[in-house]
Amino acid sequence: MRVDLHVHTKYSYDCLTDLRVIAKVAKMKNMAVAITDHNTMKGAYKAKEVFKEFNIPLILGEEVTTDKGDILALFIKDEIKPGDVFSVIDNIKSQGGLVVLPHPFYRHKDLLSYVKKVDMVEVINARIPHFLNVRAQNLAAEFNKPASAGSDAHASFMVGMAYLEVDSLSRKSILNGKPFGKEFVAGRLISAASQIIKNFL
Repeated sequence: MRVDLHVHTKYSYDCLTDLRVIAKVAKMKNMAVAITDHNTMKGAYKAKEVFKEFNIPLILGEEVTTDKGDILALFIKDEIKPGDVFSVIDNIKSQGGLVVLPHPFYRHKDLLSYVKKVDMVEVINARIPHFLNVRAQNLAAEFNKPASAGSDAHASFMVGMAYLEVDSLSRKSILNGKPFGKEFVAGRLISAASQIIKNFL
């Protein structure tokens, strides 16, 4: 099965996409989704009912802001507040979640101080230029970290542009998944436009 491990909804500050629209796209593409909104799990919690209606497998997650850059938390139950990167990582692991380093060469710093503590490195992000994804792949290889992949979708049509091929949605299967996908760099313009629109709503 395919799973997009990095998807945003209208509950992120820079996204306008409705959960039902995401569900319809995921259903059409026959894939599972991780809802990973910025610093909130409101979208993930609400997705439980919506995705159940569409019979779509769901991973609860969050993209958490830290002092070193964003961290993806997968398979968590409780919302995590922004903060020190090590405290955020410890919080994720205390919940039995997976710690994913998303787009490591975009808005991150001091990677070497904490990369050993993450469970996975996002090696394909659909909103990142190809050369940065290549650098992420090299980082994952250097530190022997499993590969993650996600669209980082801030618009419904982007859902599934990057994903992992897995046997199931178990943590073990996710850690052994194979990344696939392509870049759509204009996706950053979409999130910027969404953020501007939200500021005027």
